[in-house]
Amino acid sequence: MKYTNVYKLLSLIFLLAGIISCDTLREADQEVSEVASVANKVRIEAFSTNPADGGAITEGQVIEFNVTIDQPIERSISFNAKLMGGNTDDDDHVGITPGTIAPFYTSTTVTVEVPSDWDVEDDEAIQLEFGVYGIAERYLFVEDIEFPVFDFTIKNYVSDIFDLTVEWDQEIEVMEEQEVELTSDAGNEYIIIDTLETTVHAADEVDYDFMICPVDGFDIEDPWGSAIISAATGDHPEVFELSKDSLPDGEYYLAYDLWSNGIATDYVSIVDSTILLPAMANLVRQGTDLDIDVTQLDEQSPNVYTQGGDDNGIGKTGVVAIITVTNGEYSISAYDGAANKSAFIKGEVSRTPSKHEK
Repeated sequence: MKYTNVYKLLSLIFLLAGIISCDTLREADQEVSEVASVANKVRIEAFSTNPADGGAITEGQVIEFNVTIDQPIERSISFNAKLMGGNTDDDDHVGITPGTIAPFYTSTTVTVEVPSDWDVEDDEAIQLEFGVYGIAERYLFVEDIEFPVFDFTIKNYVSDIFDLTVEWDQEIEVMEEQEVELTSDAGNEYIIIDTLETTVHAADEVDYDFMICPVDGFDIEDPWGSAIISAATGDHPEVFELSKDSLPDGEYYLAYDLWSNGIATDYVSIVDSTILLPAMANLVRQGTDLDIDVTQLDEQSPNVYTQGGDDNGIGKTGVVAIITVTNGEYSISAYDGAANKSAFIKGEVSRTPSKHEK
């Protein structure tokens, strides 16, 4: 009986020691964290917008809502914005990125991006509401969360870049040797080679290189010698991105060098041997009315049978259009080179049309 009482007494002592140790550790942990529990609610300590309410941004820029709470807590709080009104044409495309204050942190940013488009527009308006929209999160604040509304002006975006795109796609009928699988009356299968008409695309078969050269000193036999900017990627279309500083004021040729023409080299024949392969240039500037199309004149366009420099070592060069630069502004117009056709043709290759051609 005596020993039993001793054991009970010792057990009680160990139990009390454990409880005291746990309380001590818990208090130490709380002192290190120094964060408010959910029971200790927070307030908005600082809030700002960039630009300020009533301010303006340009299409493609971002509106920022910056918020800070007065103390960290062990819960996250999400803030967001809602589109409430305005007359921007891109309401459905406004990009709103919520902001979340992570546990043990005190600030975040909500961003609203207004996309830039190609339209020429007057000033537009956008109205945005800011707030905490999660019901449970709203109870983490000492006071009811307000949902302030802000108004901003959206300015039309005008790009610094002039986009010059050159393409040359068209469908062309050719005669091509193809394998035809046949079955005889006896059930035997065999293959014959037949010449069939098929459609190919110039964009897939023809490779042009383009270059911009000053009119003064231009040599059609060597356009690369005076080229300032070139587009020679092997892709279709070829694209120039021209800034106001790309070219000094003056007149320039948009010239070409026919690198290869698979239509002329890879098929039995071409159905219509009179087809030309003109290049078509388009000059645009985002946010402006500039949108000019120019098609290369017949006098400067290669024939569908013209081989390129990679095909026969000679190739053909010519002019697509004239580019004019005035005070850093670009324009493009057709080049009327009929009178100088012979001087602007290099390495023209011809052959007698076959019986398949019209």
